Amino acid sequence: MKRSVLIVAEGEHELMTGESDAALPRLVQRLVGSDVELQSTSRRIKEFARHVHPGRGNRLGRKFISIIRQAEREGFDSVVVLIDQDSDKTRHKSADFAQNTTITSIPRAIGIAVRTFDAWFLADHIALAKVCGATVDPQPDPETHRDPKTACECIVDAAGSPIRLRDLYSAFSECADIELLRERCPKGFGVFADRVDSLKLR
Repeated sequence: MKRSVLIVAEGEHELMTGESDAALPRLVQRLVGSDVELQSTSRRIKEFARHVHPGRGNRLGRKFISIIRQAEREGFDSVVVLIDQDSDKTRHKSADFAQNTTITSIPRAIGIAVRTFDAWFLADHIALAKVCGATVDPQPDPETHRDPKTACECIVDAAGSPIRLRDLYSAFSECADIELLRERCPKGFGVFADRVDSLKLR
């Protein structure tokens, strides 16, 4: 079964250059299952800088709605949007607003990574070790880590691996324990994974 999905995120670590083997498209594919062949189109959220839906809600929530409506206009079966929380916890409210809007009916999964996308890759040290080719110790709570990206870089350096972060994330996304990511990153990955599952693409 083939399904088209528009995937929108912030940076190269999530999307690389829009390739289907980038980290985020791979995670989405694993979440929907092998019975569904996703035909994903990836775009950076900055491409929607001037797209803000008019009406109620804060600016970020209305931007999410604008992206959702654009996906619907272009005929996608669904849309996935992921951004970092960073230090702004109000982004969850914006994501909830867009997730639950009745303005459009296209299935969508709007996610906020806590605190950043990089944190998800600290959740499974066994997968990290496999990708880096070296022993990796269990990492502290990913969602409260102050600088997950630097932590990932330090792990790569300590392993003596030449792999770039975007390639590390891509390879990790292929072998990580999804249930462990749900357990260790419940506010970010857990909510996001539930919303991807709710797309009902099967």
